[in-house]
Amino acid sequence: MKEMIKNKNSIRMFMTAGILFATWIPCFLAFYPCIYSYDVLDQMAQIIMGTYSAKHPLIHTLLIKLCYEIGIKVFSSATMGMALYALLQMAVLALSFGYGFLTLGKLGVTKAVRIVAFLWFLLFPVHAMLAVSVTKDILFTAFFVVHVSMLLQLFLMEGWGKKPGNGMAFLADLILMLLFRNNALPALLLADGILFFLWIFRKDKKTGEKKRRLLILWSAGICLSLLCLFGLKTALHADGGDAKEALSVPLQQIARVVTLHEEEIDPDLRADLYDLFDREAIFHYEPWLVDQIKGGFSTEKYEGDKLRFWKIWGKLLMTYPGEYFKAFLDNSAGAWNILDETHAKVYGYRPENGLGYLRSDFSYSEYEGYLGGEVRQNCHFAAGKEWYEKLLIQNHYQDLPVIRYLFSPALYNYLLLLLFLWSAFSKKRRELLPVLLPVMTLSFSIFFGPGILVRYLYPVMCSVVLFTGVWLSHGGKRDS
Repeated sequence: MKEMIKNKNSIRMFMTAGILFATWIPCFLAFYPCIYSYDVLDQMAQIIMGTYSAKHPLIHTLLIKLCYEIGIKVFSSATMGMALYALLQMAVLALSFGYGFLTLGKLGVTKAVRIVAFLWFLLFPVHAMLAVSVTKDILFTAFFVVHVSMLLQLFLMEGWGKKPGNGMAFLADLILMLLFRNNALPALLLADGILFFLWIFRKDKKTGEKKRRLLILWSAGICLSLLCLFGLKTALHADGGDAKEALSVPLQQIARVVTLHEEEIDPDLRADLYDLFDREAIFHYEPWLVDQIKGGFSTEKYEGDKLRFWKIWGKLLMTYPGEYFKAFLDNSAGAWNILDETHAKVYGYRPENGLGYLRSDFSYSEYEGYLGGEVRQNCHFAAGKEWYEKLLIQNHYQDLPVIRYLFSPALYNYLLLLLFLWSAFSKKRRELLPVLLPVMTLSFSIFFGPGILVRYLYPVMCSVVLFTGVWLSHGGKRDS
């Protein structure tokens, strides 16, 4: 009987994944072989030069290299290699969503709730465009959704965590999740610390053992992922990335103060500041994105004397605390303001260049020929491309009453906050709090990033929609 249920569940999972995958095919054909944008040009430069950096997840850079080389060596086409990448990513993402819906069924979520969630995954056009985009955030989202699914099963299905196979699968997914996004590790470390606090100071017979088991699994996953990352860095002779990537908010705060109050700043302090910053870059300050400022900041001088930078930052904080707070709010507006539109024009809103709510531009590299081939876009569905670009590049989704708010990343953060408060103040749902921890800490970490992009919050958006049904149906009849 158990075997029959297991087989039935597997069929449902693959059917769900298959339907989602099929709905993304038109987008794949429209932007064939993929949306070759975001960080891929920088990653391809690393591959071509053989000089790797942990600025972008090394495992993702190696995956791009693998697909690219398969395309050249097997199909004599670099374009085919990137099409292979897109299809692989689409399959992994679809399967992760299928596993999420399998979890909903196991936990007794009502069919009506599952249908509503499925329609969001089926009809929301963001999924299709991101599924074919070459960026680490999509595979990270896939592993993150599986991680949250397993957390739900650990806390709501008796005996799930005691099966060795489940523990091994949990660790494997966790390691991949941590390797595919750099901010995932600090976010999970924070979640681990909070969970330890809950385990120590909130003794609970019902969930105490499960919290202890999760602490062990998270700690083991963190250690193993660090070991894997060390191995990748050593094998590839990769550097540790650029220190300024972790300084997004402080850089924005300084830039705002200088832009608005340059003449008021003490001349000696200003001279010290301009030794670290390029003045012209500072006056290209954009409240919603730090990239312009980072480009004019000297990492070498910062690394040589970090204390000098933090003294400048501290002195300006004491004088202009209000500007610092506004800089933080403006930089993260897309994550907290449902009415915000800056996240849809982060790149300056240049729809003619494929830059809007998402990106559809195609990054050509003059160096790709050195590896044996160049990636070229070849649209096979012009009407589909026109539709997607009109909606998500020209931002016509903003013309849709009410529906437009489904595209706001902030909406999903507020839903997440609602789930947290619901769990905290409901005895029946309090056992679900540990499940929310990694989603909450991941969302929190994005507030301190370079800006708010939809792809950054995509794992949060998917997790919130997929698993709100568990909160709504908690206590329902579960599959065995």
